[in-house]
Amino acid sequence: MAAETGTKMFTVDKFLGINESGDGDTELKLGEASRMVNFTVTDAYNLSLRPGIRRLDFAAERSPAPILGAWAGFLNTEDFLVICDFAEGRDRLFIYRRTEQKAHELVLRQEGALGLTTAKNAMVNIFTFNGLLYVMSAKKTVVYESGEFVEMLPYVPLVIAGATPAGGGTTLENINLLTGLRRMTFSADGTSTAFYLPEEAVRVTAVTVDNTAYIPDEAGTFSEENHSYNFIAAPTKGVGNVEIVYDTDPSAAEAAKKQILSCKLHEEYNGSTDTRLFVAGNGTNMCYYTGVTQEGEATAMYFPALNEVAVDMSGSAITGLVRHYSKLLVFKSDGTHSISYEPVTLTDGNTIAGFFLRPMNKEFGHEILGHVQTVNNYPRTITKDGLYEWRITSSYYKDERYAKRISDMVGQSFGRADIRKIVTCDDDFKKNYYVFLNDADGTVLVNRYEMNKGDCWCIYKSAMFRNIRFAMIHGGTMVFCNETEAFRLEDDLTYDDAESPEGHALPIVAEWESGFQAFGADFRRKYSSEVYVSVQPQAGSRIVVTAQTDKRDDYLEKVIENHVFQWNNATFTNWTFNTSDRPTINRVRLKVKKFIYYKLIFRINEPGTQGTILGFDQKIRFASMAK
Repeated sequence: MAAETGTKMFTVDKFLGINESGDGDTELKLGEASRMVNFTVTDAYNLSLRPGIRRLDFAAERSPAPILGAWAGFLNTEDFLVICDFAEGRDRLFIYRRTEQKAHELVLRQEGALGLTTAKNAMVNIFTFNGLLYVMSAKKTVVYESGEFVEMLPYVPLVIAGATPAGGGTTLENINLLTGLRRMTFSADGTSTAFYLPEEAVRVTAVTVDNTAYIPDEAGTFSEENHSYNFIAAPTKGVGNVEIVYDTDPSAAEAAKKQILSCKLHEEYNGSTDTRLFVAGNGTNMCYYTGVTQEGEATAMYFPALNEVAVDMSGSAITGLVRHYSKLLVFKSDGTHSISYEPVTLTDGNTIAGFFLRPMNKEFGHEILGHVQTVNNYPRTITKDGLYEWRITSSYYKDERYAKRISDMVGQSFGRADIRKIVTCDDDFKKNYYVFLNDADGTVLVNRYEMNKGDCWCIYKSAMFRNIRFAMIHGGTMVFCNETEAFRLEDDLTYDDAESPEGHALPIVAEWESGFQAFGADFRRKYSSEVYVSVQPQAGSRIVVTAQTDKRDDYLEKVIENHVFQWNNATFTNWTFNTSDRPTINRVRLKVKKFIYYKLIFRINEPGTQGTILGFDQKIRFASMAK
């Protein structure tokens, strides 16, 4: 290859995001950044200031309080944001919706619906199933109906049917792990007053005779010794005309209920349909799924005993659930499995649901609870080695090639993170995948996954990105919550926390650094005196340009100001009558001598300013051989 001589222009018309190369800054391509903070890459591969952060305008409806749960999504045709918090000794539920006029319009504020008296061990989970919005807690489960949250009681299964007063009968439904209550029907003989229940019965809570309900203490008495209910007057003769609801040991029932309530993972699945709710994430390797009631209803309030899948024999806890095509992927810290639905025909000819477990990967899984996201149709999981994307074919059999690490571009930042604190969110509207590291710097890794073959990464930093617990998309906007407050990203905002209690805004300081470029000749000394920077005029546009080389760090800082007039942020410091937003080219005289490696730097460091860089051209003159 011929040696570079004379003068040559080097052009960057596409910014490719950050590349934290393990081999050093000299290996980066033109357009890649060795350091990139608070800049984002636009859909057109331009470099622009990241969106600002604004507190959600909840001042009139919601004061800061410990947030127990948050959820966003569609319920029927409404785009809802739900926040559950705890203040002044009671739980509070808020529903906001997206409208054309308001990003977050209050729909409902309801206090005490869950019956919580403390935020400790509240175990609040918010999800949708079968067209209903559920809020499940340690005290109560409520659903959103007719404009308010109403309590949803657990389904009481009919465990025995057609018994005689002396007992017996046919076993029907399995017990419900959410309640200790059971139902049993009898065929009265017209003379017997004593109706014998199973030994597990400790009290009777409801009695119905010939479709008429009676108060148990008024229609008869319960004998704890004989486990029988004794009617004052014998019920009339009939077939299945007596129904008794009885309770069981409360401590055992509470332990069974906690198995379900402590599950943090929820996913709808039933093969090619979504008629069952699968839950996991209670610190065990067990996955539980709902049943169908006697009336054929799919509900989240019926988890039959034995409707469970023990995932692998290792006993390690399940950390993630995600439906993918016709399979349910189950992630653990030490491997990945898939659950498939296959109907099973019994010997009596009846067909029941069968769920079968198959291993997929015995090496890679997911090491934190939750935060498995399906991004661009591929599930993403997190391990201490980085972020993996599961590029699964239709076979779903064991294949170690499924998991591909996609976080190498931000490998250094990922390696410094405590993965136990990570929170993720996929913005499918703007094709951004967010990884909140929750570190001291408030770092967020942002993957622009439809650009540059998915290798385009940006890094945001702000004090407002610390201690994030929930992140979701509402109305096409990123919404995230820390322990007590909720925020959103705003594309046109040039500051953070504009409505802070202290009454001041936090400026966004952005910096982009290229790699140390040798321009194809690391054996020659070089000179550069001009950089041509193409900028999109904006209100308050101000960009600082400087450089570093292998010789020194302290070169002059040159300022590019391309303002366009707007009334909403006009100031006398950058006053202009220019109303054109056509791109402009700016010649920056930046003299850099006798370098081997050159790093170009862009900064936005004035409060309230912004900037969009469309590209740049660098004039390089090649000189003598390096000494």
